[in-house]
Amino acid sequence: MLELKRNEPKRKRALKDKVRNTLEKLSGVFEELSFQEITEKVGYSSSLKIEEIRKIIEELLFEGEMNARIKKDIVVFEKPLQVKTVDILMDIKDNTEIIKEYTLKIEEIIDKTEDIEDCLRSRLATDYEKVKDIVHDYKSGKIKKGELAKRILKILGKNVAKILIKRF
Repeated sequence: MLELKRNEPKRKRALKDKVRNTLEKLSGVFEELSFQEITEKVGYSSSLKIEEIRKIIEELLFEGEMNARIKKDIVVFEKPLQVKTVDILMDIKDNTEIIKEYTLKIEEIIDKTEDIEDCLRSRLATDYEKVKDIVHDYKSGKIKKGELAKRILKILGKNVAKILIKRF
């Protein structure tokens, strides 16, 4: 019995290390896991171990050793900041490419249309009011075709631009 008490801190430290290492691996694969699932992944199935592992996870969170949060009986893993940044940059890149693509398509529509004002008015209905000043600037030579396309896209958004493009 005395031997067990003496080895208890070592056992807890070893279990904490095992839980930490397991969670590091799991966080790369899963968005969230229940305490029971984590306990099983660590290699235990006892309900007593679930509570012990829950306490260890809470310690790891309080110590700042894990990027996660607890939501009821689930551990929700947070993405590292650099992964979030990469996701945001990819979204920006995708949006930039969409804007370029739509701008070119709107420019093609402008090239194919004799009276862009009538064309836009008939195809955009009430949305035409939002861009009529820009169309007037284009017709009077104040802005070029590419600028007209970009501004239409910026004001009306890609969904309206899609409708405009599909109608041609």
